[in-house]
Amino acid sequence: MIVIAHGITYPSVKDCAAAYGLTPGAVYQHLDINGHLDGLGAGRGRRGKPITIRGVTYSTVAEASEALGVVRSVIYEARRMGRLDTVGLGRTG
Repeated sequence: MIVIAHGITYPSVKDCAAAYGLTPGAVYQHLDINGHLDGLGAGRGRRGKPITIRGVTYSTVAEASEALGVVRSVIYEARRMGRLDTVGLGRTG
């Protein structure tokens, strides 16, 4: 089965999977769920999304938590409450 992922044609699912460091099952699963392979290898769950706090963009919540000296749950809670601007400033009022 010929597959196309990100504009690149692969002769088989196995070859496509190898190119992205995935299993053939992961390629089939992505295709079943999405109907295409455009987002293949995005790593849902393995790599976080960028997050911006006070104008600084961090590649992951883990990176932001380390830079700001807080645990990740503080950032998740602040994001949920719409208060990312207060992360790492200490307790306020």
